[in-house]
Amino acid sequence: MTDKRFLDADPMGAAGLPAELVWDEAGHLSEMAQTAVADGEEALLPKLALAHLEECERCALGVGEAALLSAHIGRIFGAAMPAPAPRRDPVPFLAIAAALVLAAIGALPALAEAPAWMSDAPAALTRAVPIFVHGVVTLLRGAGSLAPSVTFAAAAVLVAIGAAIARLAPVSFASRLSPPGAQS
Repeated sequence: MTDKRFLDADPMGAAGLPAELVWDEAGHLSEMAQTAVADGEEALLPKLALAHLEECERCALGVGEAALLSAHIGRIFGAAMPAPAPRRDPVPFLAIAAALVLAAIGALPALAEAPAWMSDAPAALTRAVPIFVHGVVTLLRGAGSLAPSVTFAAAAVLVAIGAAIARLAPVSFASRLSPPGAQS
């Protein structure tokens, strides 16, 4: 039977828990009250119950057991919940555009000697374009979204331009780029 002095001292907790739910027959905190404390809901209990908890070893052990049970159940439910979908970073269009502009600016010095190697360009493009188009078509068929394909295509264009410039540049232009005394 619940001790009458506990019921009379604070018939309702600060947030409204009735005293019948706070105390057990022996005058200790009920299992519900111990669970409320373990879950961080001390505001549901009257001040007298919190004072009792500070001095009663039995009630403190009950709160500890309730906290361990709550943590264990939280781990079980946490493991059962699916992981959140990974967040996809946005495509850096500005960075891609800046890289293309820088690549074009870097190609400007080679344009001074463009007439010398432009005569070989049609033959090189005749071989390179079908290979490049086949790669792009294969990539677009396999990709789920367009963003990775666009990023890859921009990188492939830069590589193709660099390869074409390196292949078509005259030897005299390449020898001017190497340091003095270096063998080509």
